[in-house]
Amino acid sequence: MQAFPDHFGVTSSPEQFGFDAERLTRITRHFDRWVDLGVLPGWAALVARHGEPVFAGHGGLRDLDLGLPVEPDTLWRLFSMTKPVTSVAAMMLVEQGLLGLDDPVSEYLPEFSDLVVHAGGSASSYLVRPAAQTLKIWHLLSHTSGLTLGLAHMDPVDALYRGAGLDVLPLPGTTLEQMCRDVARLPLLFDPGTSWNYSLTGSSSPSSPCSTSIMAATDVTGFVMENRRQSVSGSTGSPSSRFRRPPWPANTGSPCRATSADHPGSRPRSTHRSK
Repeated sequence: MQAFPDHFGVTSSPEQFGFDAERLTRITRHFDRWVDLGVLPGWAALVARHGEPVFAGHGGLRDLDLGLPVEPDTLWRLFSMTKPVTSVAAMMLVEQGLLGLDDPVSEYLPEFSDLVVHAGGSASSYLVRPAAQTLKIWHLLSHTSGLTLGLAHMDPVDALYRGAGLDVLPLPGTTLEQMCRDVARLPLLFDPGTSWNYSLTGSSSPSSPCSTSIMAATDVTGFVMENRRQSVSGSTGSPSSRFRRPPWPANTGSPCRATSADHPGSRPRSTHRSK
C-alpha cells in the first residue's frame, strides 16, 4: 500500500477530526489482504469528515494484463452506485417544483395505470389482482414499488421478467419507452409501499419519450446520468462520472470481471487470481 501524499489534501491529523490514526490503518491491512487473496485486483479509499480528508490510500493494480498500479487519478466502475446520483437528480426536480414524491407514476408514464399484483401460481400459470394502491414516485426511489428484476431468481414474477427479455438489462436495441411498456404489463411482486425489493426500473435511451419521466426511479437510468451529469456530478467535483463509459482511458481500474466486450481487442479474463 502507498499513501497518496497530499493528492487529496490529507494534511490534517486524523485525531483533529475525531479519528484514531492507528485504527485507520486497518483499512489498508484489510484491502491489501483482499488483493493478496485475489479477491480484488486493486483498491483506493478516502475517509473525510466535514469535508476534510483524514485518510487516503490505495493498493494493487488497475490493470492486471499490463501490471499497472492503482494511482490517485484511477477511474473506477461503480456498479449499482449510480442510484445516489439518480436520486439526487430526482430530488433536484422536487426542489424545483417539477416533480412530487407523491405524484402517481402514471401521471408521467400512463402505462403504469391499472397495475396488478401477483396473487399466486407459477410463471406459466398464475393469478393476479388489482393493486391496492397507486404506484408513486417515492415508491420508485425507495425500492418499494413492487417491481423486480429477472436476475433475482427468487419468485415467479422475476421469471416473468426473464421471459419478457428483462434480465440484468433489457435486450439490445430495446428503447426505454418499450421497456416501460414491458415492465408495466407484468404483475407487481407486492402492493406499492408494503415491502422492499431491489428492482429494475430504468434503462438507457436518450430519444425515448418517457425518458424524462422515468428519471425518478432509483435504479440505474442512463438518460438521467447523462442529462444530469453537469448539475449533479459536476457540482460535486466528479466531472468524469457518467452512466455509459467512453472509450477506456489508460487510468481506468479493472472491473471485478472483464471481458473482451469491456476492453475491445483484449482476451476474456477475470481479475480473480487463483492461489
